[in-house]
Amino acid sequence: TPTPTPTPPPSFSSFAAWQAQYFTAAQLADPTISGATADPYGSSVPNLLAYALKLNPATARPTDVPTPVISNGHLAVTYVVPASITDINYIVEVSSDLMAWNTGAGYTQVISNVASASGHTITVQDTLPTTTQKHFMRLRVTQHP
Repeated sequence: TPTPTPTPPPSFSSFAAWQAQYFTAAQLADPTISGATADPYGSSVPNLLAYALKLNPATARPTDVPTPVISNGHLAVTYVVPASITDINYIVEVSSDLMAWNTGAGYTQVISNVASASGHTITVQDTLPTTTQKHFMRLRVTQHP
């Protein structure tokens, strides 16, 4: 018998459409449940990040979020920007103290951007080698105004 093909996650064209899919009318009226920064299930994956990564907020886990790895002596993170999501900025940031976060020229550089029908797979690395000092890296998302 053939193996069933997994159902891909639904595609949404906006954060509001994603919210409407996963939250009831009462929950939508409460930003502490359905708001962008809310984490109603205690998963450590806020709603806006879950949306940006095409996750279900009820089942999202920290392991679903892209994690930096050491590659060629630099921290690097790979993430997917779904083609259907156009209202989100994906920002890779680095820090030496977990308080001040930096991005852009001099801090991070895109080392790979592979386009496909479903979106872009992007790899960004820290410009400082891991041997210089302790460094941290994260993926932050913001919504277009």
